[in-house]
Amino acid sequence: MRAALLPVSLLAAAAAQAPQRLLVVDPGGAMHPEATAVVATLADAADWLAEHAPGEPLTIHLVPGRHEVARSARFVNARGLVLAAPDGPAELHGGLRLEAPDWRPCDGALRERLPEAARTHVRSLGLPPDRLAAFAHGQNGLAGPVPCGHSVALRPGPSEVFAGGRALQLARWPNDGYAPIAAVLDPGSVPRDAADDVPVARRKHEPPRGAVFTIEDRARLSHWPANGGFWAKGFWHWDWSDEQIPVAKVDAAAGTIALSAPHTYGVAAHGRFYVVDLPEELDAPGECWLDRERGTVHAWLPEGGERAPVEVSLLAEPLLVLDGCP
Repeated sequence: MRAALLPVSLLAAAAAQAPQRLLVVDPGGAMHPEATAVVATLADAADWLAEHAPGEPLTIHLVPGRHEVARSARFVNARGLVLAAPDGPAELHGGLRLEAPDWRPCDGALRERLPEAARTHVRSLGLPPDRLAAFAHGQNGLAGPVPCGHSVALRPGPSEVFAGGRALQLARWPNDGYAPIAAVLDPGSVPRDAADDVPVARRKHEPPRGAVFTIEDRARLSHWPANGGFWAKGFWHWDWSDEQIPVAKVDAAAGTIALSAPHTYGVAAHGRFYVVDLPEELDAPGECWLDRERGTVHAWLPEGGERAPVEVSLLAEPLLVLDGCP
């Protein structure tokens, strides 16, 4: 997941000597006569230290309340750094919060893509473009699913939506568990067969090719976009090797799903999977879909969710980085 929340009530490092400078982080820009300088964000504090007092002791005080972190605060070789919130709880949030979200009925072309039973329940929320742009990660600051799973390099995950303190589930099918693969028409290429530890006589190199397979519920495919644009995650061959892969194509007439990339071990008929990130499957309370192009959240909110604050995680970096800070 993306960075969402970090309560601040700790010392980053014990000062080796009495700090000579005090920096106050105050998003409101209030006057703090006791401070050497006042900055708006913790990242600004890191920049100030690097420019004005690299390697010197510094105390940073965060004023109580919420601190929105749109970029990492990176402290490098900062000796005797003290980070504290002495006047009350302070929280670092890697996303935006809307205290009184303006949820509206879903309309337009998206409404037609929703399951019919969901159309009167799904609400839409436009996110402030200027606040989204500040995070500068993904389209409009929002990020979608990424390749992940066994032996897949780690990378920032998708943006998440929280309503009333509850994380909403990105629309998926089936809503719980996995769907079985009915038949494999093409297992795709098998990158594992080209690994250096495979005996040369058995080693096989081939261009990357995604698998093609059918499912038992073929009628469902007629509701999905033919050109993909969503993701499938599953245990494609072995029960210990999961992977999330983009869907390249859906052929409702043939009853097939084609993946855009191969699974490490190829796809087998005994595999199981689910699809995620498509509004056609937004069909239950607690599910959502993010229109990342328009910066809009569409959700079937849980009970009481329409009146509750909303948070959206956006930061694709760590909230706080300490590098060489004894």
